[in-house]
Amino acid sequence: MPNDYFKFKQFLIKQDRCAMKVCTDSCLFGAWIPTLGKHAMLDIGTGTGLLSLMIAQRSTARIDALEIDPQARQQALENVKNSPWSSQVRVLEGDFKEFFQKQTRETYDLIVCNPPFYEKHLKTADHRVNIARHSEHLQAETLMEGSAKLLKEEGELFLLLPAQGAERYSAIGKATGIVLAEMMEVRNRAEGKTFRWMLRLKKTKEKIVCVQKGHLVIRESDRKYSPEFIKYLAPYYLAL
Repeated sequence: MPNDYFKFKQFLIKQDRCAMKVCTDSCLFGAWIPTLGKHAMLDIGTGTGLLSLMIAQRSTARIDALEIDPQARQQALENVKNSPWSSQVRVLEGDFKEFFQKQTRETYDLIVCNPPFYEKHLKTADHRVNIARHSEHLQAETLMEGSAKLLKEEGELFLLLPAQGAERYSAIGKATGIVLAEMMEVRNRAEGKTFRWMLRLKKTKEKIVCVQKGHLVIRESDRKYSPEFIKYLAPYYLAL
């Protein structure tokens, strides 16, 4: 059973009221996202507020953290309030489709999302877990349509996806004017299979963008964290 909290070097994440807990791949994702030159950010489905706080730690960007689940939103509020960046992060409650269609006129130069990606999977008895995990509550088409509307020109969208999700989001993005610019493959170990993709997409008028490709391994064969993982997470993890 996951702990009720996760302590980082500069902040604490309480998670007892959130359906989705802190996990290694989401931490890696938050540390990987570049923030240089970014002034306004949107975190879609913030959950505990993890990604917003990780990014706030190394940027001065104004951050809006959107969450549909009232209990998770309240917990994110408390996590932000108890962090050093309470004035930098604004936690909002709402559905993303309603948000971009009716609730905001804001635009952003950085949008991040670890979207729910289960499709036609067996659901649990917990409605809140289903919302967090199943894509019918935030479909890829909706996410890309809204991001295209809210991103400034040359703004960037970062996604954390399962092994099979990259091509679909890339195709939908291209149709909405958000072009794939970088793909980072994530494996637990060098000899293991790809289990996550971290994508960077850019809103641009260019039809063809040279896609950068790379890969990250979380652990070496001796089960120790890889040098690449340590490089990204050293500013956050107490054990590094």
